[in-house]
Amino acid sequence: MQNLKEVFKQEKNIVESKLKMYKEKHIQDQKKIIELEYENAKLKRKIEEYDTEDIVNKYTELVSENIDIRQKLDIISKNIDFYDLALIIPDIHQISIQIHQLLIIMQNLKAGKDISLKMMLSHEERYDCNSSRQAVADVACVKKDLNLIKEIVSDYHAEHLGFEVCLTQ
Repeated sequence: MQNLKEVFKQEKNIVESKLKMYKEKHIQDQKKIIELEYENAKLKRKIEEYDTEDIVNKYTELVSENIDIRQKLDIISKNIDFYDLALIIPDIHQISIQIHQLLIIMQNLKAGKDISLKMMLSHEERYDCNSSRQAVADVACVKKDLNLIKEIVSDYHAEHLGFEVCLTQ
């Protein structure tokens, strides 16, 4: 019987030590859970602090920069020397301005407005413009303005032919 009591006492000590170990593990786990919840709350506050408008602005800026880089890469891939392109970009811009001025003069003529000498001789200051994005915008503007000029000339020609037909009858 004595032997049985000692075995029981040893088993009881083992169980109590395991129970104590499990309690300590449980306390450590509880502390870890509290730490993780605190960290999670900090991260949520950080996420809420981010300004979505700032993020959208940065995204838009990066997209714009990406487009510019892609255009430059496209130019490079077509074996166009960047230096040569940089030399003609200011000229492209100046031509764009002059064509737009011509369009304004022709629109005023079409509308029957007087054209001033100042308007005929006006020229804007030339400035250094070396952005490929500006060159692309200038080319698009030139295309649009030339189409409008073509329409004005076509309308004038049609009116002139119509007037000629009326005179001959």
